[in-house]
Amino acid sequence: MELPEGFVGPVFSGGDFVTFRFDDADLSFRVLALPTEVGRANRVSVKTDFTAFDRNEWRERGEIGHLSKSLVAQSWQVYHEETHLNTADMFFSVEVVRNIESEVKSLFSVDFNQFYSVTLSEISELYSEDVSSDISYYPTLENNFLFQKIDGYKIGGIRAELMVIKGQKHPSTCAFFSLGRTYTLEIELSLYPWKYEDIAQQYTDEFLLKFKEQLFDDFLENLTIEYSAEAKAIIEQLEKP
Repeated sequence: MELPEGFVGPVFSGGDFVTFRFDDADLSFRVLALPTEVGRANRVSVKTDFTAFDRNEWRERGEIGHLSKSLVAQSWQVYHEETHLNTADMFFSVEVVRNIESEVKSLFSVDFNQFYSVTLSEISELYSEDVSSDISYYPTLENNFLFQKIDGYKIGGIRAELMVIKGQKHPSTCAFFSLGRTYTLEIELSLYPWKYEDIAQQYTDEFLLKFKEQLFDDFLENLTIEYSAEAKAIIEQLEKP
């Protein structure tokens, strides 16, 4: 990926590959090569093999028994080459959620139609208070949070725009993928524009939105999920009419 003219900052295609192993899938993607900066997040899980489950390594999430594990959390700044003014703060995270027993038994996460509807239902409940807007890129319950199918994987993925932090102006771009029967992958990329007193805004909201989308595309282009033979067999069986 090439940054827009005048932009300075890291891109995923210039980062290093990391691979994580789960019961039903191997997950591989690039993480950013970031300089060490005080106050900046740059955490990548040292553990890469999660085929042996240890509950102590996971944190509770929600009220019905989900557990989650952070694989990556990174933050950085994008600035303008000529002015050296910061354009935006960026935050990127990759997290894995362990499905509860009833979800594992229902095979919801290896059946794309179920995976899509359950994910949309959960998102709708979490963000039900988000009001409608005349801004085309503002995600709401009315437009299904701009859900899109991501092709190129055995059962596909889901891309969405979410107002992760209440009151923020720019939605976060998120994606959800199945890692087989037991785990779900969640990805988030957020952008927070800088504003300076007595200095005109450097870029429009639409421009920054497009930049964030391109950076997210750059990440997805370097993401692979390889399901185990057993998981593939289950997926193919569920796909039969």
